[in-house]
Amino acid sequence: MSDTVSQTFGTFIEQAFFGGPPPAPEISLRFFSTDEHPTELTELLGIEPTSSNAPNSILTLPDGTEMTSRHGSWLWVIRGAPDSLWHEGVEYMLSRLPDDPDLWQRLTTKYQADIFCEFAVPPKSCSFELPVSLMRGLVRRNLPLNLDLTPDCPERDPND
Repeated sequence: MSDTVSQTFGTFIEQAFFGGPPPAPEISLRFFSTDEHPTELTELLGIEPTSSNAPNSILTLPDGTEMTSRHGSWLWVIRGAPDSLWHEGVEYMLSRLPDDPDLWQRLTTKYQADIFCEFAVPPKSCSFELPVSLMRGLVRRNLPLNLDLTPDCPERDPND
């Protein structure tokens, strides 16, 4: 998996059972601060952010609307292949990050930080597990895992 497009790692959900692969998961390492621009993270983590901004900066949304950001932020975003396993993307992300628990304790004390995964799930019941190696990697870095699971189903007509 790369920072922009990943190689195929396997199937997320049996395509035959659910009728096709879900959209690719988007995975973000996020740091926020109300006090400062987290520019030091680029050097400390050895990774260029996908985006970053200082607190109280003016941001332009995709629709052209401008808003003031109350928080400084540093985001590194990767997207898996359509048939990749989301936890493999998180494991890839962790493999690119330093493994120094003292560094992570300092960073997660200074900044609000997490790994955020956003992806669609089938409209039917599904389950997944967190591999132990993934849990260890998150705990070593003092990072919570935030999962945003959205049902992947066609929108219903309100007249139905």
